[in-house]
Amino acid sequence: MVDITTPLLPSDDALRALDAAQEQGFRAFLSDIGHNAHSSQHRNRASRAVPELESSLRRNAVPDYNEPYVVAAYMVRYHLEHCVLAYWAFKNLFGKIGFPDTLYVCDVGAGTGAGRVGLSLALNEHQNDVKVYFDAYEPCGEMLRVGNCFWEAFRDIGTTKPRLRYRESHTCPAVLPELPEDALRVVTAFHLSLPYNDSRSPIDNSARESVHSTLYRVSPDAGLFTCHQDKDVVLRIIVDSFSHWDSKSSADFDIPDGPHVRNKSRFYTHSAIDLGFDVPGYESSLSSPRSYRFSMPKGVLLLRGSQRYVELLRREQDRAAASERQKQIEAEERARRQQAEREERERQWRIEAERLAAQRAEAERQRREEERKRQEALDQLWATLDSYLESSEIISAGVVGTNSGGLLVKWEGLSGFVPFSHCRDIANRDDAEALAELRGQSFNFNVLETARPEFKLTRRRVIERAKRTALDSISIGQVLDGQVVHITNMYAFVSVAENCDGKVHISQVARARVERVSDVVSVGQKVRVKVLRVDVEQNDIWLSIKDALPNPWDDIDSFLRIGDKRTGKVQRIEDNKRLVVDIGDGLQGRIHISQLGNWEIGSFHSGDELLVEILRIDPVNRLIWLKAAENWTV
Repeated sequence: MVDITTPLLPSDDALRALDAAQEQGFRAFLSDIGHNAHSSQHRNRASRAVPELESSLRRNAVPDYNEPYVVAAYMVRYHLEHCVLAYWAFKNLFGKIGFPDTLYVCDVGAGTGAGRVGLSLALNEHQNDVKVYFDAYEPCGEMLRVGNCFWEAFRDIGTTKPRLRYRESHTCPAVLPELPEDALRVVTAFHLSLPYNDSRSPIDNSARESVHSTLYRVSPDAGLFTCHQDKDVVLRIIVDSFSHWDSKSSADFDIPDGPHVRNKSRFYTHSAIDLGFDVPGYESSLSSPRSYRFSMPKGVLLLRGSQRYVELLRREQDRAAASERQKQIEAEERARRQQAEREERERQWRIEAERLAAQRAEAERQRREEERKRQEALDQLWATLDSYLESSEIISAGVVGTNSGGLLVKWEGLSGFVPFSHCRDIANRDDAEALAELRGQSFNFNVLETARPEFKLTRRRVIERAKRTALDSISIGQVLDGQVVHITNMYAFVSVAENCDGKVHISQVARARVERVSDVVSVGQKVRVKVLRVDVEQNDIWLSIKDALPNPWDDIDSFLRIGDKRTGKVQRIEDNKRLVVDIGDGLQGRIHISQLGNWEIGSFHSGDELLVEILRIDPVNRLIWLKAAENWTV
């Protein structure tokens, strides 16, 4: 079998026209046979139609289509799919020989009108007009009636371009119409009622005689025959007995299977149900009938051609070859003209290319000269930086940005970098707002490295010089005003002069015991400090905040007396016996466990506030003893 890739379905518009024509044709046929849905006699006869049709086909017998309801059953089950099948068969024929100017078709068993519809659908896709003669050979009068009903509906609804000259007969046409010599004559038989391949009964003589008489009367150039896949052997015996076929132009095609025809109308479904037919896909339990689809019948297409068909095909090929030769001559002439035009354009391009090449060469020479001068200036700048590195000379560079490691700077157009560890006096890596404010400002630096393409700078030497200058003016015991610039767990760093910071140990932050430096001071806070020690060699200054403040013990009697009550804050618990409480003014007191009243010492935590009373003041040992007031919580 030949694998077919030809599109199976006609256009969506054609399918919609098929649906509408099927509904209108079926309605017309029901009216023609005087159908009355309320007639029990008609309904009983209709309900037996499909089983009788299927039973006769399975018995390898030809159904008696003279019964109108059996014809209607055939319409319900097979009609629309045969229309699409005929369209597909004609498409394959025209795909082999092309569209003729004049076409004669004799359709054997043509009562349903499927051959006429399929041919019209195929010709509608052709641009030129085709003169068509169509003979319908159908022995059954009922089938001719239903075919005519559907064909008339299709002509009213569908778009049929070629005007089809139509004749119908119960017998093979005795006289063919007058046809031109180059007319294409075709005999068709779409899904004849034939015995199955495994039947022991002889081949149905009426089908054999119908096809044989038509073949020898028409002497066709081509034949299109389709059947169910279980009847292909029988069909081949009938068709291939015709002696005029040419083996080289014959082919067998598998008919594609699957859901092909679109949804049917509800009216058509209701009408079929009213007749008592079993409609595929219909569910009576639903309030309205479900849309359903017809599928192409599994089967085979026999495409046969005569020797005259081969000659027609050869002539078509000769005409195509002559047309191709003329196209080749015209193409060669166009190619010569195009070659001359191309050579002239290439000559003009060469002239223009030479001019542009000279222009580019001069531009390249100037670019190299400018690059040489730029490189010389750049080398001079790097040489200057190398000399500054050796001499420790200070340079001024502008900040252009920051990254995670430090400052990005520019000096004389060269890009440089300053690590945060080398510029702590002006840049705090954790303060994004302050870093943003540095952009656009210039500062003094020393050269740290000159490794191209990026140099490194430092402020450490600048800071050291400024710090030494400040140290020379600071003496031990001096009280200075400063600002906290940095805090760690153990130290507060206080700026006492430009580029001069001192350290305050946690023990020197306050007179009371301190757990964390940050509990007492914060970054940016202004404080007074007393100079404890100056180390010029290490550039270190040791400071004290508590020593710069007045000592409360020097005048404690003026603001603290026995019996006074104050609000205090628990600092810690000593040996599970005493609470150490901050009572303000830089003073701490202790509450022995015996002075807690009814409260357990474990009930207190660091940071708890409570009301205390002064029991005893020991100015010699600088101790204050307290007791918890009756209502101790604040």
